Amino acid sequence: MDILDKAMKKEKDEESFYRGLSLECKMEELRIIFNLLANDEVKHYEILKNIKKSNRFNFYETDILTQVKKIFSELKRKDFIFEPDTTLIEVYSKAQDKEMQNENFYSQEAGKIKEKELKAIFMELAEDERRHYFLLENIIEFVSGPQGWMMSNEFENLDR
Repeated sequence: MDILDKAMKKEKDEESFYRGLSLECKMEELRIIFNLLANDEVKHYEILKNIKKSNRFNFYETDILTQVKKIFSELKRKDFIFEPDTTLIEVYSKAQDKEMQNENFYSQEAGKIKEKELKAIFMELAEDERRHYFLLENIIEFVSGPQGWMMSNEFENLDR
């Protein structure tokens, strides 16, 4: 399996993982966020597929952080009671670990790649995975205790 096939498999696995989380999630806003993450993984897959099939090196920008900030801003305005769920926190932590592994994968592979354009794409993918990691960190903080989290305006730091 070459590096593009391996990367494409990782993206497909991540898409499936996030689609599954969105189906299991009771809170509509979090379902939307998990579908946004899945959609980003689809974009990553398409980027890699285009490189493999036609040697086209196009990176598609994502606006996931803008969309998630909007969702979190809406949540901050709502007044609701939310009980922390340790099982969900463990699942979201697992997702966060996967994002870190994918960031490391793309960064390490970029260091081995000689082709300038492919190296740049892998670095962009690593950066997207890092953004996903921090987005999940905010979700974990939210489901751990949303009232305190919302008061601290942590969601403002999503675009680290």
